[in-house]
Amino acid sequence: MRRIMGGLGSLLLAGALTAATALSAGASGGAVTLSATVDGAPVGSGDLVLDPSRSARISVTVHNGTDAVRHVKTVRLAGAALGLTLFSYDTTVPFDVPGGQSVTRSFALDLGHLGARATGLLPTEVAVLDVDREVVAAVGATGDVRGSLWSVHGVFGIAALGLTALAWAGALRALARRRLPASRWRRGAHFLPAGAGT
Repeated sequence: MRRIMGGLGSLLLAGALTAATALSAGASGGAVTLSATVDGAPVGSGDLVLDPSRSARISVTVHNGTDAVRHVKTVRLAGAALGLTLFSYDTTVPFDVPGGQSVTRSFALDLGHLGARATGLLPTEVAVLDVDREVVAAVGATGDVRGSLWSVHGVFGIAALGLTALAWAGALRALARRRLPASRWRRGAHFLPAGAGT
């Protein structure tokens, strides 16, 4: 029994030392970080206004905290809601970032088609991708898209609002007529669609 416990203790100690070494190596190696601006407004502080009626001036600064050169090929501006990507603009802007240095690149992005895809506030991200289309670094913000109410996102919102109103009307009508089930669970389930829509 002592041999088993001694072997187990040695194994745990070796695992802990290996993990500590890996963590310290990762910490000393640093990371690749990204800061970006859209029309001069920093991404990540406040709402990011995206106006489809004009081009946006995108500026990205990549800081390479590692010792190796990082190769950037693409800059992506994307927005999603409910797990669905509503828009994604990929622009090829190839550049290298030497270890321990920062590189800034700027370009104009035509947002003309954005008005038909989204409107309102939604999670937005600016990311830089390498030659294998893997994300090197990214920064997120709340996008304020000045699109059409009849965009894909707008029509979905109108439909969700209409269905929620119908669900509330049905549930409240049953409540007023005292036609709700006696079971609390079934009464709760009766209000579930309306609550989920809200």
